[in-house]
Amino acid sequence: MPNHDAKAPNDRDLRSYSKKTTPELTTMIQELSDQIKELSVDKKAVNEKLDLIVSRNEEVLKRLDQNAEKIQSLQSKNKQLNKKVEELNEKLMSLDQYSRKDILILTGLEYDEAESEQELTRGVTNILNAISGNKLNLNARDFVAIHRNGRSYKNNRPPTVTIKFIRFTDKDVLMSKLAVSNCKSLYPHIRMHHGLCPGFVAIRNELTSVDNVKFVKYAGANRYFTVCVSNPLGGDDKFYNRIQNRAHLINELEK
Repeated sequence: MPNHDAKAPNDRDLRSYSKKTTPELTTMIQELSDQIKELSVDKKAVNEKLDLIVSRNEEVLKRLDQNAEKIQSLQSKNKQLNKKVEELNEKLMSLDQYSRKDILILTGLEYDEAESEQELTRGVTNILNAISGNKLNLNARDFVAIHRNGRSYKNNRPPTVTIKFIRFTDKDVLMSKLAVSNCKSLYPHIRMHHGLCPGFVAIRNELTSVDNVKFVKYAGANRYFTVCVSNPLGGDDKFYNRIQNRAHLINELEK
């Protein structure tokens, strides 16, 4: 049922209320407007910063790509240089070894501290003539030098003897299979070896090291290295190939 006692607002009351609330609303609207403007400015600044970050990031990525290309190029050049250095080292080692083709090393030859140079030369000459099956009639004039090397204090073996021939063909005769066989029969305690350059000595030591037993077998009778047909461990093929190449170098020398 309608309340007839309630008094409806008249125009005067509305104008009075409006007059009172309008400034407050105006202030609130102004504040909201200012806040919207601030947000708009902040958003623009944020967007600008984001654009700058994206731009710098793209520049950094571009430089990283350029550096990666340069590094890859340098790695490729370094690999080529290493290969050339290795090839040059192989050639130098071969030349060094070639210069020693007239040198023979005797091991196991009995040693007397009182032995003279003449006695050593005479004894070595007689042994070499016997080993050659008297194919060579060597005398002191057929050698550049014969001398004892330093004693090794790691073992009681006699000091080795280095022999340098005037004719390398005399050494070739003594390193033939027949002469090696004669040496074993006549002088079981004596062994003949090529005069290896330091590079080849390092290779021989590498091939006979404990770590390479699984790859290489050394046939002492024939002085040949036999390498497994394939990588027995299925591991680093580069290392295995290097072992194969090293064994081939020694085998070619001792044929």
